[in-house]
Amino acid sequence: MNLIFLDKLNKFKNGPIKILFSLFIATFDSLIILFNKKTSSKKYNLLIKVDAIGDFFIWLPFAKSFLKNNSNKPTILICNKIVQEVAEKLNLFDLIIPVDILKFKRNLIYRYKVIKKVNSLKAYITIHTTFSRNFLIGDSLVRCSDSNKKVGSKGDNINQNFVLKIFSDNWYTKLLSTQNSNSEITRNKEFFLNLYPGSKYDFELIPKLINLKKDLKIPRPYIIIFPGASYYKRMWPVEKFAKLIKELLKRFSGEIVICGSKSEINLCSKLESKIKNSRIRNFVGQTSLTEFTEIVRRSKLLISNETSAIHIATALDVQSICILGGGHYGRFTPYPLDSYKKRPISVVNEMFCFQCNWNCYIKHSKNKPFPCIDLIEFKEVLKKANNYL
Repeated sequence: MNLIFLDKLNKFKNGPIKILFSLFIATFDSLIILFNKKTSSKKYNLLIKVDAIGDFFIWLPFAKSFLKNNSNKPTILICNKIVQEVAEKLNLFDLIIPVDILKFKRNLIYRYKVIKKVNSLKAYITIHTTFSRNFLIGDSLVRCSDSNKKVGSKGDNINQNFVLKIFSDNWYTKLLSTQNSNSEITRNKEFFLNLYPGSKYDFELIPKLINLKKDLKIPRPYIIIFPGASYYKRMWPVEKFAKLIKELLKRFSGEIVICGSKSEINLCSKLESKIKNSRIRNFVGQTSLTEFTEIVRRSKLLISNETSAIHIATALDVQSICILGGGHYGRFTPYPLDSYKKRPISVVNEMFCFQCNWNCYIKHSKNKPFPCIDLIEFKEVLKKANNYL
């Protein structure tokens, strides 16, 4: 049974229709929990992190620090399916339960299977660190876990209506306040120190995950260009990326590697067609997440919009340059000083409207990026790259 009308309900995010629909799903979940037979006899710690790729890499220091303080108890991770391969290669968790987020929201049969499986696990404690929680996803998974202790963040209302948040707040036994900073990196650290005062929180680098295939190994030094983003209005113009690459090729004797997901093949082909140089390689849509991670590890520099690529590079001790807009300014980037050694270098066009959560009210063309991104000049990015190289 596919809930194909769910996408249409997104426009009613703060309205009664969305609230009633969400409560209907919560009732559906209740019936599963009520009639589910428990099958697990072993107790675990349960960590829930079902956010996107960048959020997962930002969260890994929390996971590692938590596991050091709970080495005597097995730990299960419930994660977004898109990071499953990386999570497995890290060899940190005793069991990993991947969740297809889109199916979990849209397909009742799939949702039934996931909730039944999670509810069958006995847990000492369930921990969900996400600040901007989601009623139908992370909060619902916390609710169905069979645990006496359920710890989460007080959070905000960005991803759910305040009425639904009142309901979901009651699904936790403890909500921690992590509002001393706008930074997700700092919030994760504060969450951990609230759980384990006086403990050490380490920003450890990610170990090698896999050996790259021969055709993905580049013998010469190279710079990665990652021109895509989750939303086209958060992408720096292709024309500016092209100008940047042309100038980098004059100053840098190595190669330029263009990377991105399968959905960005057309974008990156357009970029490559504007340059036409034998020192450019196009790996777009040709790598898994673990392969991309290892390609980044071997690079000299990564230049990207504010995407997961920036956070992957940081966790690998690879210098990155972030073309940064103002929608989430300070939340994900720039990184706090007391974090990683090689923090992203941000290129910003400062505007009075920063931290708008991408609700831009400045007049601009529908086909163009948000003004805070569009107005960043390629010379400013080039200058940062030159300074580093």
